Order: sequence, then C-alpha cells, then structure tokens
Amino acid sequence: MKAPTSWLSRPFRPYARMNEAFGPFVSRLVPDAGAFTLEWIDRGFEGPHRLEVRKAGEDAAAREIEPVQASVTVSGLDDLTDYTVILSRVGKEGSCVRLVRTGRMPGDVPVCYLHPDDAAYDFSGSFVAGPSLVRCPSGRLLASLDVFSRREEWASLSQLFYSDDGGIEWHWMGDLFPCYWGRLFIHRGSVYMLACTNGHGNVVIGRSDDEGESWTAPVTLFPMCYKNGYHSAPGSVAEYGGLLYIAVDTGGWSDSAFPMSVLTAEADKDLLDPASWELAEFTDYDPSWKGAPEGAGPGLGCPGAGIEGNIVVDREGNIRALYRMDIFKAVPNTGKVIVFDVDKSDRGAKYIFNAISDCPLGSNSKFCVKPDPVSGKYLMIGTEQTLGKNLGRTVISLAVSDDLHAWKVVKRLYDFSDMDPAKVGLQYPDWVFDGDDILMLLRIGFNQADTHHNSNCISFSRIRDFRQYI
Repeated sequence: MKAPTSWLSRPFRPYARMNEAFGPFVSRLVPDAGAFTLEWIDRGFEGPHRLEVRKAGEDAAAREIEPVQASVTVSGLDDLTDYTVILSRVGKEGSCVRLVRTGRMPGDVPVCYLHPDDAAYDFSGSFVAGPSLVRCPSGRLLASLDVFSRREEWASLSQLFYSDDGGIEWHWMGDLFPCYWGRLFIHRGSVYMLACTNGHGNVVIGRSDDEGESWTAPVTLFPMCYKNGYHSAPGSVAEYGGLLYIAVDTGGWSDSAFPMSVLTAEADKDLLDPASWELAEFTDYDPSWKGAPEGAGPGLGCPGAGIEGNIVVDREGNIRALYRMDIFKAVPNTGKVIVFDVDKSDRGAKYIFNAISDCPLGSNSKFCVKPDPVSGKYLMIGTEQTLGKNLGRTVISLAVSDDLHAWKVVKRLYDFSDMDPAKVGLQYPDWVFDGDDILMLLRIGFNQADTHHNSNCISFSRIRDFRQYI
C-alpha cells in the first residue's frame, strides 16, 4: 500500500478494513417521512446490485430493489420506524449493512444522517457534528461535518458534501481523515480546511483548488496533545491588514477551563507553509472581570468564557473576538457573551478584555456572528436560552446588534421548546450570505437521537429575505 498523497478518500476505511472501500458502500443515507434516500458506490464491481430493506429486528421478508443509479429513494415505509438497509452485489459476496429511522428532520433538507446504532463509522464515532459551510466561487455549496463518539480523542473523520443547485439537493463528495473540528474557508479562490487530527489533536490544514474535488495532503501547523490540545469549532475567518484572523481555544471539560487565543496567517503567503502562521499567547478566563457571572471560572464546575469564538472586524476597523460563555451552573446561568479586542500591532499578544455583554444567544452553546455588508448591522445565529425556563438547545434564533454588545432576538428560526430538551437539540449553526438569503447548516439531535447533544443529523436551511427581520 502506498502512502496517501491526498487528504480525500472515497471512502476512507481503516487500513485493516481497506477491502470495504472496494465493495458496495452506502455513502449517504437520509430519512424523510415514511421514506429514506440512499447514495452508494462500488469501486470493485460493475454488475447489478440489490437493496434489501426490512424493519429492524423483524424476520419478515425484505423489500428488494435493484438500484440502477447512484441514488435511490425508498418510500411507502412506516414513519418513525427503524429499518435495516443492506446493499449487496447480485450473485457476489460483499454487502454493506446500514440503519435508518424514518421521519422528517427539522430544516429544509438533511445533508447527512447517522443512526446512533449504525456501526459504519465506529472507528471515529456514531454521531455527527461540527457543520461547516462555504459558498465557492462557482456558487457550489460545500459542507463538512465530523463523526464523533463519547471519547473525543477517537474522533478523526470528517465528511464532505456538496450542492450545485443552491442547497436543494446534496451529494456526498468524500471523506477527510484525519480531520476533526474542521473549519472550511475560501481564500484567494481556493477552499481550505483547518482542523485537528482528532479531538484536541494536531492542528492541520489542507487545500483544494477545484472546490473540493481533490485535496492536498494535510500539513501540520501545531503539534498538540489530548490533555492540552487545540479545541475549536467551525466559525469565521476574517481578513484585515494583510492577515487572516481565527479565534481558537484549548483545554478541556475535565479542567473546567478553556484558555483562548487568536491564530493568524499572512494572507498573501502560502497557507500550507507553517512559517505563515502564528498562535498568540493564551488568555485565561478571569472571574474578576467586570460583569462576570458568579460561580463561573476554572475549578468552579463551569468554565465561564473560552469556547468556540468568532472573529469580527467592526465598522471602525477594530478586530473583536466574541466567545461563548459556559455559565450553566453560574448566576446568571445564561444571557452573556464575552467580547475581546485583538491587538493588531502584535500577533503574539494576549486578548484585551473588552466586556461581558448581554446576549440571549451567547451562553452554553455555539453561535456564529457575521457583519451584514448591506445594512452594516451584526448578525448572530445561535441557540436561544432564557432565565427561568430550561430551553436547552431547542430554539435557534437570529439576533441583531449595532455594536457587538447590545443584542436583540428578531426571529426564532426553529422553535421546539415544547419538546424534551434532553432529547431534542438544534445547535452549532454555520451560515453564509447568499444575496438576500442566509444559507445555514444545523447540527440536530431529533427523532430518537442518542441524546440532544449526540446528534444524528446535519440539515440545511435557506432563510429567505432575512433583512425583513432586522
């Protein structure tokens, strides 16, 4: 076996199971009401294939279909029901067994689905998370997500999907391994992926010059380790004054601490050259900061600030970093966001504390902030939470600010607050502008996901004419 020269695999399989890459393989499986859609490939056989569908746990005869195209929709099934799906070669050995639960998922269309008992990606995990979305120069939408387990140090696989019709239909493009907590961004016409090799692993980067069809091999920027490694989630990449700025953090839940930093790169240099990059000194959360909730901070059971930041260049040319505050055991336990200033004169300098501001989307779950180039306002999409009621992660909302400090919710995009917050989660939005619309990916735990957090679906939505709300 030759060493890989590309990050992309179609599909990736562990080396000891490489034969699976040359047999029937279900590359995308998404549910609908009483139906599901399946995409498949087979790199080792050109003959006919058979699809067997039966209710999970039943011995009744399977419905058999001979798919002739790479995509097939199976309808007329019982809704909200688990089904076993077997794709095999007619008259030959080799089969792929998958699980799907029928049912409509929130959003316009599911991009990817993974049943919590499906073992197809057990080497990385059983749940899907970390959606990242970019709009390529041609208009193609490229989405990534990662597959994780209860042990993040195992998680190491990301998948790529694309849409060439504005998000109406999505298709599997391939797998990136090792790749976790991946962040797609467009720079000088190319697509980049900045990620970890696994949970809290090495920081790596790769590039595609053909909108995701092929990739360079990943380049290591910063070696890390699980205990103190890089931690992040998909978010904004801002360019200003010849530099790219990216908010990152480190640490972990076992220490109840996530020190924060800014990662910069020289915008006109080779981004695959580690010499182009610099990681600033980390900033620790300080419980004595003005406005800090009581009971938040390292060693106090909830870390305060530190997780999944956003970089925004404001109208005056200041570079701000907004970070989620984890204050679920503090007083107050929601409604706050931390704002830092970035020292533009020193790439290695710590963040400069600016304020802890009121924000109904700023606590206990990831949000995504971008400046609207038309209105000049700042837009945030995230999980809305309120004092006195446990909304969990059941409500996704759009909020607006004129100054990155005072935020107002103007539209609840999805509201499942009448459902059990332990079982339903809408979270981790990533989004882009598309004219008068916003295109958004959501990580979703729904219809008997493992938990609200251990999600089973990544969905796409188009928020039409969003400026009517701001």
